Amino acid sequence: MREHFPNRIAKVIIPLCALAVLAACPSRDVSSVDPETGRETRTNIDISLERKLDLLFVIDESIAMEAIQEQLADNFPLFMDELASIEGGLPDLNIGVISVDVGADPSPAADPAVGCEGDGKDGRLIVGEDDSGCPGLDGQWIEARQTGDGVEFNFDDSEELDDVFSCMASLGAEGCGFEMPLEALARSFEHPNNEGFFREDAHLGVVILTMEDDCSAHDMDMFAGDPFGDLESERGPLASFRCTDYGITCDDDVQCDLDRNMRCEGVRESCEPNYDSPYMYPPEHYVDIVRQFKGGDDSRIIVAGIWGDMGPIEIAQEPANQTEYARSLPTCELSHPDADPPEFPEERDVYPPNAPVRLEVFRSAFQNTQTQSICEESLVDPIRNIAAEFVVVLGTPCVQGNLLDTEPDEPGVQPECSVSDVRNPGQDDEEEFIIPECDDDHTNTPCWTMEPSDDCNTPSGLQLEVDRDGDSPPSNTEIRIRCVGA
Repeated sequence: MREHFPNRIAKVIIPLCALAVLAACPSRDVSSVDPETGRETRTNIDISLERKLDLLFVIDESIAMEAIQEQLADNFPLFMDELASIEGGLPDLNIGVISVDVGADPSPAADPAVGCEGDGKDGRLIVGEDDSGCPGLDGQWIEARQTGDGVEFNFDDSEELDDVFSCMASLGAEGCGFEMPLEALARSFEHPNNEGFFREDAHLGVVILTMEDDCSAHDMDMFAGDPFGDLESERGPLASFRCTDYGITCDDDVQCDLDRNMRCEGVRESCEPNYDSPYMYPPEHYVDIVRQFKGGDDSRIIVAGIWGDMGPIEIAQEPANQTEYARSLPTCELSHPDADPPEFPEERDVYPPNAPVRLEVFRSAFQNTQTQSICEESLVDPIRNIAAEFVVVLGTPCVQGNLLDTEPDEPGVQPECSVSDVRNPGQDDEEEFIIPECDDDHTNTPCWTMEPSDDCNTPSGLQLEVDRDGDSPPSNTEIRIRCVGA
């Protein structure tokens, strides 16, 4: 079993929302002078409060997904390693898995043989392909808690972490083919089995892994009717193309004799969600649900996706079974080993991923977000890039406010600041430990530097980096920063 929490240089960046403009001081040692009004910016960061994360993986369990689920599990250690690099070590974590399967009743698809009966998994946290539980796991999700002796999990041996997550994420490939990740996410907030997973004072992290675009329907009659109806029938044959047909709209340049233009063969540009769909909510409906769930605070929401590539949508028609189908051709080709599904039906040999039009609208509505292609040969880079987004949000906030530039003739801002660790802040046994500024070779650790960052859209463009030489402060530590304001 590999070790996941290596010692690293821990970094922290200070957010503008955390800055309070208080009394100030002249341009000298700000930790030892009485401030004068309007000249000092002061920041206090409670490491333990800023580092709670409820991390939810929303996973597709339709055909061809088993190999991709395995890729996710194999690269999960990379995700945890990145999170462990945050100032103070691994965040206080809840990690859960839900399925995109919420059923497709009432319809012929509800036949158990099709795999869309009832409410499917209904947004509940699940553990294991048959939902019977994962060996050694106490509960329906992984818990990781910082203690004085390190990280404590809710299973016996921390070295079992990879195996536990692999068990949770291995949902199989027999779920409903009408994938509804956004509806599943919304239901997860209210499902009684999930009580205790979502914490009011934690960041919410959502990672969606799916082959197809979102098909979240508020009216399941979208899946009713003759499953073998032709392309001229009201709903057409029962297939995943109904999600495209009623879920998005594109340009009108492609025409044919069919009443519904989307079923005509050809390439579409300028596609967007269908805001007049009689069956499906627009993605913004789910954006509002997520925001309201976190009290309207976008800064505490992180949304990431691993799905197909965006691009022009090409519609093809082909015979299969007893009728002719329309379908959206893939916008990228899977390259994962063993990820190609068996040909079903025989005439169909090209499968998703398709363009994630609705999912991209949902994702891009949030300020902390990341998207990666499911067609990468390996999920190593996608997982690492998504984890890096979490690290930026949880562990690298930016210094905001106007800071005095002590060397205006030099590029950038050279601030005058003091930084300290405060143990047990606000209590009778409070202790403050001044952290020196780093020398050129960082021989005086723990020490700090101010570095420019492209991620910091602030007047100074600076982030605070604390080099602790691999050590982590106690969880009851507050970082206190005082900088001379301009």
